[in-house]
Amino acid sequence: MKRNQHHLYAVKYKRMSVELAQWFYRRSNRSISAGREHAALGSDVSSVSEYEENFAICQQFVISNLKYHRFLSVDSHKVTRQLDGVCEKLKIHSESKKASKLQALSEEFLETAVYEGKDVGKTDTHYSVLLFLLLISNDPIHSDYVETEKVTAQDMKDDIDWGAYLLEGIQRYDPSDGELSDWTDDDDDSEEEKYVRRTARDNSQSFDERQTVAPYIVSDSSTVHEEEPGDVEDCDWLSRNLIAQYWKGEKVEVETGKYRSCQLNNNWEAYKERIDPLSCDRNKVVVTENVLLREVIWMLMGISNLYLLEFNGRFFVPKRDISVPHLSEESLHNCLTQFTRYGAYIQILQNFVEECNHGNRSDICQTYQSFASTVADFLQDVKTQLSILEQKLIKQEEVLTLLTVARDTEPLMQKVGIVCLVYMRGIHQGRPYKLASQKATLLLTTLYNTLLSCDTLFETPLFDEGGVDLNQGQNCDTTDMLKLLLPMWIQTCQPYINIIDTWISHGYLTDPHSEFIIQRNKEIDTLDETFWEKSFAFHTMVKDPDTSGSGSDKRVQEYDTMDWAPKFLQPVLQQIVLTGKSMEMLEGLGKLAEYDGKGFSNHLNEFKETHLYDKFITSLQTLLGTKTKSDSGEETRGTTQNEPVFSPDIERQMKEKGIHDSFLKMHFEKIMQQDTEYHSILEENFSQKMHSLNLDNLQPVELILQECLYPHIYKQYGKVCLKLVDTLKTEYHLMDYLKAMRRFFLMEAGDTMFIFYTEIFDKIRLHEHWKDTTTVTWALHEALDRHFPDEVTRIAVFVDTSEDDRDSQPINVTNCLKLQYQIPSPVDVVINERCQEIYNHIFSFLLQVKRAKYCLDELRFYDLAKECASSTTDRLLKSLSLDKEPRSARIHRMHLLRMKLINFVNSLHNYIMTRILHSIGLEFTHDLKEAKDLDQIIEIHAGYIRKIHERCLLHKKNTFLKEAVLKVLNLSLRFQKEWDCGIDNISMKQIEDTEMEFSRCIQFLRSFLNSVIQRGSFPHLESLAFGLENLIPR
Repeated sequence: MKRNQHHLYAVKYKRMSVELAQWFYRRSNRSISAGREHAALGSDVSSVSEYEENFAICQQFVISNLKYHRFLSVDSHKVTRQLDGVCEKLKIHSESKKASKLQALSEEFLETAVYEGKDVGKTDTHYSVLLFLLLISNDPIHSDYVETEKVTAQDMKDDIDWGAYLLEGIQRYDPSDGELSDWTDDDDDSEEEKYVRRTARDNSQSFDERQTVAPYIVSDSSTVHEEEPGDVEDCDWLSRNLIAQYWKGEKVEVETGKYRSCQLNNNWEAYKERIDPLSCDRNKVVVTENVLLREVIWMLMGISNLYLLEFNGRFFVPKRDISVPHLSEESLHNCLTQFTRYGAYIQILQNFVEECNHGNRSDICQTYQSFASTVADFLQDVKTQLSILEQKLIKQEEVLTLLTVARDTEPLMQKVGIVCLVYMRGIHQGRPYKLASQKATLLLTTLYNTLLSCDTLFETPLFDEGGVDLNQGQNCDTTDMLKLLLPMWIQTCQPYINIIDTWISHGYLTDPHSEFIIQRNKEIDTLDETFWEKSFAFHTMVKDPDTSGSGSDKRVQEYDTMDWAPKFLQPVLQQIVLTGKSMEMLEGLGKLAEYDGKGFSNHLNEFKETHLYDKFITSLQTLLGTKTKSDSGEETRGTTQNEPVFSPDIERQMKEKGIHDSFLKMHFEKIMQQDTEYHSILEENFSQKMHSLNLDNLQPVELILQECLYPHIYKQYGKVCLKLVDTLKTEYHLMDYLKAMRRFFLMEAGDTMFIFYTEIFDKIRLHEHWKDTTTVTWALHEALDRHFPDEVTRIAVFVDTSEDDRDSQPINVTNCLKLQYQIPSPVDVVINERCQEIYNHIFSFLLQVKRAKYCLDELRFYDLAKECASSTTDRLLKSLSLDKEPRSARIHRMHLLRMKLINFVNSLHNYIMTRILHSIGLEFTHDLKEAKDLDQIIEIHAGYIRKIHERCLLHKKNTFLKEAVLKVLNLSLRFQKEWDCGIDNISMKQIEDTEMEFSRCIQFLRSFLNSVIQRGSFPHLESLAFGLENLIPR
């Protein structure tokens, strides 16, 4: 026992001797290194060679000046304060990482014993170096700090085997022999004894072998580390379990097993070699199916830089010189083809996402960006599921083959195919178009049509560019496809719905990328009379001339035949446009903020509080139902809200400066907590909202739109448009202006207009001057003063001299008279200049009928029967004339002709004033009361004047009928002129010619009207045709 203790003491002593020798060796090396530096410094400064006799004196001088200089010593306290100040300043500027790193490095540097021959730190040299670094530092606050990897400088290893040297001549003692053989080494021997025993046992080995187990010393610590034999075993295990670098040409050892099927490829290659040795390829890379599956999964995760599956920019192609032992070349190619196709799809989608995220976002419409976001989320889900499969492959707890992986990933790859289909048809085919509205419409329509096809029955085939059907042998789950496409479509529609929401809730169209189907014409003001008609225009789907003659003509022509708006918006597009126009007009009139007592302002504020898209999602949650929320999200939210507003450093500085206020801190915490709650609600992304939906209760897509989106638009349409109509009727007197147009232009105010036009007709009959704007305006104002004095300042009449050259017939002499009524804004949107032109056309025609009727009504019998004073020559000519009819017979024929003319003119006048103006006027008044929006009012008014214009024979298709009527009216004026000349100046031939011409006109009118009535083209002409029956002689 004592012998064993003495031996243990000897071992410990020798161990300490080894460590002491190594320490002295390091110190000597350090001293030698310092001496070399001093010698080099002296040689460089003094130019004295090392071999000269004065070199030793020079070196001593250098060392003396370095150790015993005359400069002031550094103030360590000052340096410490400066360092603390820099750290505190970094913390104030929110650079806590820099401050902590600077503090840690400075403390580590001060504790390092490397200067002045001392074994401890914090010498003057340490503080001098730190002061020097502080003085040369430049703007530490705004400089970027990048932490570099620390390189540990290892001390020089001595080549002396101190253990062998010290044990030389000492007899090796083995406690397992002799009297202590019953004791085991494992019971009492320490690790140090085992180490010495191993060292002594292996003393006879070579230097290289001893070097593998020799102790090594870390330079920055005095602790001795030993390399255990287990480390070598771990290295061997690692080398055995690492995959061979087959991409660098290393051979992969494949265990084929005892079954012949595991060596199918080897047997087949051997057979081919026996048949034809020259046809065998001996440079193939043999890999396991596990390695091949890893690269397949990486490919499906979007990685293109692979070795076994090469990517050529468009497709993945399996490497030709690879082989799997149990698969033939054809089988391997067929198995990999179904994966490479979907790998190309994922690359296409991934490139699109990268283009939208990292490209010029100002040139990419928001619809594309939203779709790219949904595609990115989908690809992330794909990567997540594939990473789970990769973990199974790494663990190797399950048997995974190419066929099983293809079967497991088939539903996921079907989703990849359908998303790529939407991209190809909705985005790739839209690249020839330059308008963002065309591209957005194509994408939304394609996505909606794909969703509809999946909603009914999944019959949409997937085609690649080569025309190969991608649905061969696949059974698509429509429910999974709907769960994928519905959220994708809803999120892609978000920019479009937000544009609509801003327009119909605030009254202005915000479309920064011009992707909305409707474009605002900024040159037209809100209160302009053409605002309703020309302020908004649709983006047309016109074929781009740059694409003519190219291969994309076919796609462009197909797209031209499509509807010009997204398909899901077509049922409510008219309501959206009318609501947006009405909101902008109300905003321009300043009527949105007024309280009308009908709840419109309250409704508008409620509609503005919640966005249309949020209402759509809320209605969707109500329709489909929601899942129960997990408590984890609420707990996380609660912990984030309880975080302190001020950090401990800020509170400490506030206390030091005497500005700490607990009351102010409490209010800050309250405000920040409310702001955090608000942002937590706003930052709830779309995926979380859609995740809460119970998609198992899916309804048809049309039903979802009809119950979740359309009702909100219809409600806003009804409120806003009705508000605008009421405002125009009550505050801007729209109905009064329409009645004024009917009174004066359509002559419904018969007594007033009779006074006006009879004065003009009398001047024409008496051949007085009347074609003067002042004269006719004066006559009109005199007529208005009696019944409508308020209208004098609004209505005027002027003479258009340009009509004289075209109108050569007497009946057209009054066509130069034009009425002009001043319509204020915004009523001029309904009664614009074009409407007043149509009103003037009707007014001119009514004036012609009124003139013919007035001329016939004003004929007097004594004017016809009066005897004119004539000379002897005139009486001689009358006696020689061939007209032998008596005077009374001619007067009787004139009376009959007058009655016929009066009958026709009265029939025409009654038809126009009763059958047309009065009846259509009643319908017009009723329709105006039922109108719900301004567009209906404009359409009703335009249809009203258009119908009157057409039924007054002013349309181009009634030209022949109008000419016949005007010819009869001209006969009336000529007949009145002859009547005024007296019967003595009228021959029987003139009377017969007039009767003959009148009879031909009546016959033409009767036959024409009867044929038209029989065809049913103009049923309103029946009353006029019936009135003409009495004018035809039986």
